[in-house]
Amino acid sequence: MHLEALKEKVKLLDYVKNNGGQIEKAGQNVYRLNPCPVCGHKDHFTIYPENNSYYSFSGCCEGGSIIDFMMEVEKLNQSQAIEKLKSLAGVEQNKEPFQDPGREQRNQDIPRLNPDEKKETKALVEKAANNHTDYYYKRGLTEKTIKNYNLGYLPGGHKYGPSFKYVLPVSDQFVILRSDNDQDRYRNIGNTEIFNSRYIKDPSLTGRQIFITEGFFDALSLEELDLPAMALNSTAMSETLINMVREYKDKLKEKLFVLALDDDQGGWETADKLKTALRELKLAYAELDLKGYKDVNTFLQEDKEGLQKAIDKMPLKGTLYEYLQEDFELDQIKRINEPDIMTGLPQLDRNLGGGLYPGLYVLGAISSLGKTALALQVADKIAEQGLNVLFFSLEMGRYEMTCRSLARVLFEQNGHRDITTGNVLKTSYNGQDLYSQAFFKKALETYKEGPARHMALYEGNFDLDINALKQQVDEYINITGKKPVIFVDYLQVLRPLDLRMSEKQHIDLTIVELKRISRDLDVPVIAISSFNRANYKTDVAFEAFKESGAIEYTADVVLAMQLRKNEDDDISEVKNREPRPLELVLLKNRRGRPYEVIAMDYWPKQNYFVEI
Repeated sequence: MHLEALKEKVKLLDYVKNNGGQIEKAGQNVYRLNPCPVCGHKDHFTIYPENNSYYSFSGCCEGGSIIDFMMEVEKLNQSQAIEKLKSLAGVEQNKEPFQDPGREQRNQDIPRLNPDEKKETKALVEKAANNHTDYYYKRGLTEKTIKNYNLGYLPGGHKYGPSFKYVLPVSDQFVILRSDNDQDRYRNIGNTEIFNSRYIKDPSLTGRQIFITEGFFDALSLEELDLPAMALNSTAMSETLINMVREYKDKLKEKLFVLALDDDQGGWETADKLKTALRELKLAYAELDLKGYKDVNTFLQEDKEGLQKAIDKMPLKGTLYEYLQEDFELDQIKRINEPDIMTGLPQLDRNLGGGLYPGLYVLGAISSLGKTALALQVADKIAEQGLNVLFFSLEMGRYEMTCRSLARVLFEQNGHRDITTGNVLKTSYNGQDLYSQAFFKKALETYKEGPARHMALYEGNFDLDINALKQQVDEYINITGKKPVIFVDYLQVLRPLDLRMSEKQHIDLTIVELKRISRDLDVPVIAISSFNRANYKTDVAFEAFKESGAIEYTADVVLAMQLRKNEDDDISEVKNREPRPLELVLLKNRRGRPYEVIAMDYWPKQNYFVEI
């Protein structure tokens, strides 16, 4: 039974349940294990029966298959995990031996060498190294590489046959014999090993780059150019390489793996497998363009200078050149196909360059000026367009927030200035049941079939920190399969990760992490912030965000609200006007005019804003 089939035979969810794990359903085909068996905390260790895998949203473990679970959670090594899995799957070794597809070799191997065979092979290598042949020169190698790797020649051939004349030592336990007959090219002495595996086991032997090739001569071709290169000596050895890299990954964090596999189906598949593994291990990689040649050695023989240029010009993973070559056009196409995210406020949309873009937006104001009402109106307008919205209401409950939206819809539909959020909250209007009124039923249906279909509101309980918020976002995406526009109301209510943090340290960290969310998910994140030490008479400026530190430098757009008034106006009288005159000030705008003031009217009882 192959490894993948074995992993599928034992279901992780059943395995955890049978071992006493406390399982709770967290969504459609999504389950939580509480407490987490790694860190002991709750509500983040998630099991997905659909693909028989697990993941931790807190980052306390890497996740993966049932074998990964046994290794990461139960601290088994890979061999022990496989043996345990075989036992659980009912695989009897003497009847159904486990088959690792990575051990299927294209060459005819003999068992690992005993001391006498090892001595005999060593003598063979030494003897062959003393004989001259032009063969290696024809393969593009010079005396330097030939001597360094003891490449040898047997004029009369080997006992395997007279055509096996060329001796290629990989290690003292593995030697490749190359035939001058292309129909039967190779024989192995010993079990297949990876050439130059020392580069993985002792990374100090190389600079930043480690080249990975398929064949022995491909690796030698790069060594000829003074580049550290390894050879799988069979695409089936890719799993062996991956396990080796996994074992030494902590020493390889600064390395760049350059994949230079053959330009054929086997090479493509192996490259994809290696790239997937390197991404999972968070190790950097790049790919060498063979410019149409079938492998590195052919490239060296045909155009040594061209091979050197290809290496010199090779776009490293993560460089702008590589991005322009591979992904820029795709990102442009994606942007073209993405719907515009409009706020429902035309002047604001124009000043933002056509609505919201992926990035971090911060909306600030003094207390009770309407920050939440404006954010909720914009969120509803976005959801009304059929775009997904995730609104973290960390202070107000779901019922109150929904009533606010319904009061605004009633006002928009009927202009009912006498129906307030309070009426909707109490379900009463003019001594009658508001919910039985036809106009209310119409507003409720409008909201239910419009914004509510695409709006998810997370009701906070004053214990949500930024890590838990990120976990909720990941959970939302996992369940819905869609990335939402995110609202956070408001920053100062998020719990600090460390209670010893100052307010400034807490907000700075939160702002940076919200920016990270917007960048990693490529979505707009709108965060609401209260001003510190500000009053109604002071015009808004960045100084109002002073205690919030990173906002000025990290946010893409910073907006602030203030009363619209004259110098001699009585502040209390202005605040009590209906509608209340306000201004929305753009203090920072990376995609448009750096400063702009938008006049607005605000009906606080109905939570409604309009530009004037």
